[in-house]
Amino acid sequence: MNVKKLISGIALCLLTKSLVGADYYNDLKAIESQRIKDLSGTKQSLQEISKYKSEFSDSEKHLYWLLMAHSATMESDFAEAERLLLKIINSDADIDYKGRAHSIFAAVSQLQGKYVRSYMHFDKALGLIPKMQDEEYKANVLQNAVSFYNDSGMVDYAMDYARRLLQLSIKTKDLAKQCQSHYEMAFIEISAEEYALAGNRLNQAYEVCRKANEGLFILHLPNLEADIAMSRKEFTKAKRLLEKSYIDVKKYGWPVLTSLTEIRLANLYFETGRYDKAEKFASKAFSVSEDAGDVKRMRNATQILAKTHSKLKNKDKAIEYYQLYMELEKKINTASRQRKLAYDQARQELRAEALAKLESQ
Repeated sequence: MNVKKLISGIALCLLTKSLVGADYYNDLKAIESQRIKDLSGTKQSLQEISKYKSEFSDSEKHLYWLLMAHSATMESDFAEAERLLLKIINSDADIDYKGRAHSIFAAVSQLQGKYVRSYMHFDKALGLIPKMQDEEYKANVLQNAVSFYNDSGMVDYAMDYARRLLQLSIKTKDLAKQCQSHYEMAFIEISAEEYALAGNRLNQAYEVCRKANEGLFILHLPNLEADIAMSRKEFTKAKRLLEKSYIDVKKYGWPVLTSLTEIRLANLYFETGRYDKAEKFASKAFSVSEDAGDVKRMRNATQILAKTHSKLKNKDKAIEYYQLYMELEKKINTASRQRKLAYDQARQELRAEALAKLESQ
């Protein structure tokens, strides 16, 4: 469905309901179905429906909080996302909403470097899957787990959850989740430099993502295809993919995806000797990543900036960015060690929680 038509339809529907009586669940589900395809449109739809939140049933209220929390997360407003998610977790909301809330809360915690809390909430989300009825939310929890464990460097866990996600999505005939699982597996295979496997996986991802009309992943896929092309020194192909993709990525407006694409462009231009353009895109990526507090992307951008300024004979700037790169690299390595310690600490705290619960019964 066209997103603009969806927004107009919801606005008209809400106006009608204000006159004849309220039932907002289907409207909220319609917003949820489009939440990834258009971030600004989702925000606008939520603003429209928020005028009627005093009329929401409990279920509608919990779904509304969930959608607002997801929107806040995508805008990097983590404090607001946490506030809303905790309202769901600490309420009498259905298991489906609680499982989804724990999953998003874990992702928000990870982005802020709060690893123990992140592991604990992911464990709780995954533990609720057998009790959840909503297949879509089960898949959402699994897909967040894939990204989480992949970012944490626990690749075996990430691949296992990607396979589970693929199995569930095939069972439910959910093309959107099949799209994500193929994307995640391709990303893992590229990270492991298994480019032949990744190339085959990427072809599957393109096919199913286009069938599912999954806009966000369709935007991601050219970046992965460019990675494979770069590994083969196919710079012309990588340039064509990235320059075309960048136009759509900027239009979509998600800072993380923007910086990912800019870093790849900067690296491409560096490798082909176009140092002015490499500096331009690396600087853009650094600025976007710094605003979002995204340390990993900041590190990647400063690495290119240090090399580029060295080639441009800007010695002072090259040294400045190299020193910043080393600081960020150290921070990331420390965070990696902290994640491993956090995993063990989280397991201990979860066991203690379970024991205390048994003793109180």
